[in-house]
Amino acid sequence: ADDRMGLYAHAEAFAALVAVGVVPLGAALKTVTALISGAGDGVGGGGGTTAPAAAAVAAAGGPLAGAPGRPGAVTTRAAGLTLMGKMAEMCGGRLRDAAAGGDADGGVAEGLEELRTVLEGVTEEEFAYDVDYIVDSLGWGEEGLEVGVGG
Repeated sequence: ADDRMGLYAHAEAFAALVAVGVVPLGAALKTVTALISGAGDGVGGGGGTTAPAAAAVAAAGGPLAGAPGRPGAVTTRAAGLTLMGKMAEMCGGRLRDAAAGGDADGGVAEGLEELRTVLEGVTEEEFAYDVDYIVDSLGWGEEGLEVGVGG
C-alpha cells in the first residue's frame, strides 16, 4: 500500500498554484498526465521521465519513483493521481469550462483528452477511488466514461 499522506500538502500547493494561474493549466495537465502514465517508474509503461514530470516530482519533495510493490513507496502514478485529484477539486470548474468552450487556456482541451486516455489505462484496485473522484469531479461520469477498476 502506498503511503501518500506526505504528498497531500504538496498536491494542494500545486493545485493552488494552478488555480491562481502561476502554473498554466495546460502545462499542469501535461505534468499530471505524464506522472499518471508512469513515465520513468515502470508503472503503466513510459520510457523515461519527461521534464515536466521531473519538475513535478522535484516540487513534490524529491524522488517519488519507487519500485512497484515496495512497501511505502510512492509511485509516480500515485503522485500524479493525487495531484490531479487536488486539481480537480480546486480547478474543476475551469477545467470543465475549458473543455466545453473551446480552448482559451493553452492546451487544456488536448490535455483533458490525453488525461482521459491515460485514466482509462489505470486499472490498479488501489487507484479506483482516485480515478472515480477525478472522473466525477470533471463531469465525465455522466458521459459514461469507462475508466477504473471494473469499468
